[in-house]
Amino acid sequence: MTRALPPTIGLLLLSAFYSLLAGWEVYRGSYVDEVDLLYNIGLSLSLAWWVYVDRRRQGYPAVFEFEAFVFFGWPLVVPYYLVRTRGWLRGAVISLLGGLAVCLPAITSSLVYLLYW
Repeated sequence: MTRALPPTIGLLLLSAFYSLLAGWEVYRGSYVDEVDLLYNIGLSLSLAWWVYVDRRRQGYPAVFEFEAFVFFGWPLVVPYYLVRTRGWLRGAVISLLGGLAVCLPAITSSLVYLLYW
């Protein structure tokens, strides 16, 4: 039986893959909006999966639909969850690093646009 990919690695791989794809599309000059939609859905699913696994590991009591809250409102819910489970300083640092990983495709495509267009 094989083990599943850890959620943190899956989230980072999704961000890295989409960064390469977004940079390539901007370089070609044919950016596709549907790819953004797929990235946003994949990002929401990855974050909900990560919170689901981490919540059980941390023993954090939450409502049954907490992962649905994460899926639909992750910009507010994930930092709240991190601060509640890890404290202010660690939660803020992890939130900032996660925000950087989420923004990596936009940063990559902007740099490619500035360099090649």
